[in-house]
Amino acid sequence: MPSSSNENSLAELVLRELVSAEDDLDQNNKNILEILLRDFLACSVSGRRKYAASQRDFSHGMTQNALRLGLFGSADDLDDVDWIGLTHIGAIIWSTAISSGIEHKVSIAKVLSAAARGYRTGSTIARLFGPTHRSKWHVTATSGVFSSVSAAAFIFDLTPEQHLSAFKLCAINMGGLSQAGFERGGATQFNRGAAITLGLSSVEAALMGAAHVQDIWSPPRGLAENFAIAPEKLLPSTQKLAREFVVDGISSTSLRLFPCTGFAHAAALATFELRQELPGTVTSIEVELSQSIAPLMDGSRGGNWWNPRAAIAAIAHSKDPMVISEPEHLIEKTRLVFSNIPVGGARVTLESEGVAKTITHLKPPGANYSSPREIKWRNEKWSGMIGEGYKNLSATSSDLFDIAKLLL
Repeated sequence: MPSSSNENSLAELVLRELVSAEDDLDQNNKNILEILLRDFLACSVSGRRKYAASQRDFSHGMTQNALRLGLFGSADDLDDVDWIGLTHIGAIIWSTAISSGIEHKVSIAKVLSAAARGYRTGSTIARLFGPTHRSKWHVTATSGVFSSVSAAAFIFDLTPEQHLSAFKLCAINMGGLSQAGFERGGATQFNRGAAITLGLSSVEAALMGAAHVQDIWSPPRGLAENFAIAPEKLLPSTQKLAREFVVDGISSTSLRLFPCTGFAHAAALATFELRQELPGTVTSIEVELSQSIAPLMDGSRGGNWWNPRAAIAAIAHSKDPMVISEPEHLIEKTRLVFSNIPVGGARVTLESEGVAKTITHLKPPGANYSSPREIKWRNEKWSGMIGEGYKNLSATSSDLFDIAKLLL
């Protein structure tokens, strides 16, 4: 086969690093993985109710089951998020790992290891593709298909060469326009589903020995130009730099705890904290979010879920970030502004009875997995989604695998 003209570029070396990297999970990340799995299962059990047609006699092959799980797990728009890469790849990873794991009758330990590889790949690829790519493409879909490949490649016991082949097969066929996210109508769910099915198909095709493109990067026909990937990613690099570029993807992943858009979660937390200090009548609220998400935050689409003014006004009224209603009198007193604050962060100023205070959170909650209040909130989230059944999520990992089987 001909060699790639970019075989020494950072982009190509990162792919090679991802297919050869060993499993180096520490105990903290193993614990996080267990929680992420529980969250995915809660989202899936809840989301299944939104797909009545899924009760019909559709095919139950491995890929169809993975697609079904992906749609279930993202139906409530509360699947986990990586705030560095701005992706929601958890539903893609777990759907792939669970469905292929059931098909191949592997242990839950192997499913968890497959998921770890999926998070590492997806987060690294999102970082590699960068912000310009993200402005045009739904990066959950484009990085997510690579994460699906890595999760399935581990379950299928692919060699590094076959894993790399699967990467290149999926790269030439991936997609997912950012319009799906902009419309705020749930279309991103199938973007996840398409990434899952393409990832699994790419792995199976690689096992069969399907021919793939050697140079997936070079303009005008490769990813760099068509997917708006920064030209410096094609400059010559070294394997050492590629190794340093890889991130684990687990430590940067957060749960979405509150029942509103994740972009408002830092503001929700700040509002809750301000109301602990200022419990009296609210005079005014100013919510500052990142300028880069302003087009999504105007409240014109997606109902109150996508309306941060409504969410923050409701939390100011209930004094509880898990209780979001519609207090019209506080919406009118809530002002939304945008600045260079990081995406996911927020600054909230609340005035009550002549006293004004400001709290800034540069990151949303959801990643402090041992925090008592975050434990409380995630249990409330799961309880709200699936009722008393959430207590089953405290079972052992092997039991959770059995719960996942029931979904299919």
